Amino acid sequence: MNRYLESEVNRLMKDNLTREPWMDLCEQASMEQDSEKLLLLAQEIVRLLDEKEQRLKSLRLKPDDPKMPSSNSHVA
Repeated sequence: MNRYLESEVNRLMKDNLTREPWMDLCEQASMEQDSEKLLLLAQEIVRLLDEKEQRLKSLRLKPDDPKMPSSNSHVA
């Protein structure tokens, strides 16, 4: 296999490992002609992104995290 094809295969494999489902739905939505299907795709994209946002928030805001300021601390 020549170097160009090898690098393309590696790039595609990496994309498949790091690509999230909402990205695939965005790609589908960009080509969708049927407005009802487009709406369904958009709703699913929003749902997946909301779930991701909640997961990220829960990771950042763990109550036992010593880096998080306590609710009763005051800044003078």
